[in-house]
Amino acid sequence: MTQTPDSSPYERLGVAPDAGFDAVQAARTDRLNEAGDDPIAKARIEAAYDAVLMDRLKERQQGRVSTAARSA
Repeated sequence: MTQTPDSSPYERLGVAPDAGFDAVQAARTDRLNEAGDDPIAKARIEAAYDAVLMDRLKERQQGRVSTAARSA
C-alpha cells in the first residue's frame, strides 16, 4: 500500500469510511505488522487509527449514529 502525506486516515489504514470497528482494528493490527520495526511508520498508523476513532466520535456527538450502533 502506498501512502502519501495527503492520504486520509482511512486510506492509510486501508479501510472504507463505513468500515466497522472490528475491521478498523484488524486493519490497524495488519498495518502495524507490516511496519515491522519502523517507529515512524508505526506512529503514522497509530495517528491514522486515532483520527478514525475521533471522526467516529464526532459523528456520534452530532447524532449521526449507524443503525448497528442504535440496535446494540
